[in-house]
Amino acid sequence: MESRTKNSVKNMTVSLIMQAITILLSFACRTVFAKLLETEYLGLSGLFSNIISVLSLSELGIASVIIIHLYKPLADNDEDQICRLMNFYKKAYNAVGLFIIGAGLILTPFLDYLVKSDAPIPYLKLYFLLFVLQSATSYFFAYKQSLLTAAQREYICTVVRHIFGIVMNALQIVFLLLTKQYVTYLLVSIVTNLGTNITISYFADKRFPFLKRGKRIHLDKTQTKGMFKDVSSMMLHKVGNTVISSTDNILISSMIGVIYTGLYSNYLLIMNSITQVITIALNAVSASIGDFNARKTADERYELFGAMQLISTWVFGMSAICFCCLFQPTIKIWLGEKYLLDFSIVLVISINFFINGLCRVPGTFADVNGLYNKTKFKPILMATINLAASIIFLKLWGLVGVFLGTLVSYLSVAIWVDPYFLYKDVFGVGAEKYFISLVKNVVTVSFIGAITYLGVLAVPYYVLKVLTALVLSNLLLLICYGRTRGFKFVTTRIKNLLGRTRIK
Repeated sequence: MESRTKNSVKNMTVSLIMQAITILLSFACRTVFAKLLETEYLGLSGLFSNIISVLSLSELGIASVIIIHLYKPLADNDEDQICRLMNFYKKAYNAVGLFIIGAGLILTPFLDYLVKSDAPIPYLKLYFLLFVLQSATSYFFAYKQSLLTAAQREYICTVVRHIFGIVMNALQIVFLLLTKQYVTYLLVSIVTNLGTNITISYFADKRFPFLKRGKRIHLDKTQTKGMFKDVSSMMLHKVGNTVISSTDNILISSMIGVIYTGLYSNYLLIMNSITQVITIALNAVSASIGDFNARKTADERYELFGAMQLISTWVFGMSAICFCCLFQPTIKIWLGEKYLLDFSIVLVISINFFINGLCRVPGTFADVNGLYNKTKFKPILMATINLAASIIFLKLWGLVGVFLGTLVSYLSVAIWVDPYFLYKDVFGVGAEKYFISLVKNVVTVSFIGAITYLGVLAVPYYVLKVLTALVLSNLLLLICYGRTRGFKFVTTRIKNLLGRTRIK
């Protein structure tokens, strides 16, 4: 069997390379789109995307639940249980696709109330229906992707998705240049979506040939009831996280002014670009964590958790330090001084980024161990506290208060819920050591951040500032964590991956 580490690196490497290519071609496609079509069509794409995002809440986190339930039968080679889960998943995703089509048809007559334009937009309802169909096709034939993900073959899905994405963008550019019609842009998306899902389904059937002979095997009533219970818990996570991610911008726009939403979006663009890269890396190892949990003892899982927490502290800590040190000079060079926010805001959003990063590993381990039923209150409670605290602090301190409200929701809920249940129900020990380690990590990264910030201030040129931030922060992190058990665990796995020792 291939090592978990090797599969994780393969998934991550493929994702990063293909993501870079797709981003470049997507940018080219959007440039052509903006040059050849009226500005209203860009607005339509944004509006329709928001509507579909709401409708897509019907998915309710089914994919996440299925992946978690697949880890054990894959580890045990239980083909019948895998087929049962896949058949349930197929029915669920077909239902989601049909729901989106039905809900889209119901919304179509009301589009004139949602789309405000100085001039009438021809074929508006046709465009919307095509957009709905494009989204719905993302669910048909898509259920087998989760099986490849759980089996640590996510790189197959990644390659197929990105190849079809590249083809889609290339064809959209060609058809826009030839026809200058929005309808061809949407039709290409529908065809490539179907092509993506059918191709991935083909590879899944080839990798797991038993799926074809297990089409008539289904979950019993007790298992189906348990699945719906897990889905309902995951639904709360999805809805709550959606509210949390949307709250800040809504408050800024509605209570302070849309101009500040624009200023903040410049910082958010940079932060999201880094987050996307980190997320690819974390997603690449998430299946490995699930597989590891299905096979190993509590002590071994605990050791892996400690190593992953060290990686999270290092990566998110270093990134937050660089944000704090480099945001202002970057925005100043890129857009100019009038686009700068106050440094107090930069500091708070950098802290939020770091704290959110520290919560990711406990959250991932909690999910793959099926603890989402016990932590389902977390996102809803966070969303409530975030909204209330942000409104109060906004009235007291203005824009920075919005982000302080988010920080309060992290510190009051997110920072402790997943670790508490993880240590209690999975590791079988109290979480006191975790929280002591957490405080030490926060203090350590804060100290390193302060030294790095002073070092960056002392450097005159932007390129030198970037180099100082990257080198100094990582050097200090190495000094602080280089002799820890978690660091040795990680470096051992890297050596094994390079072929010095084979992981069984």
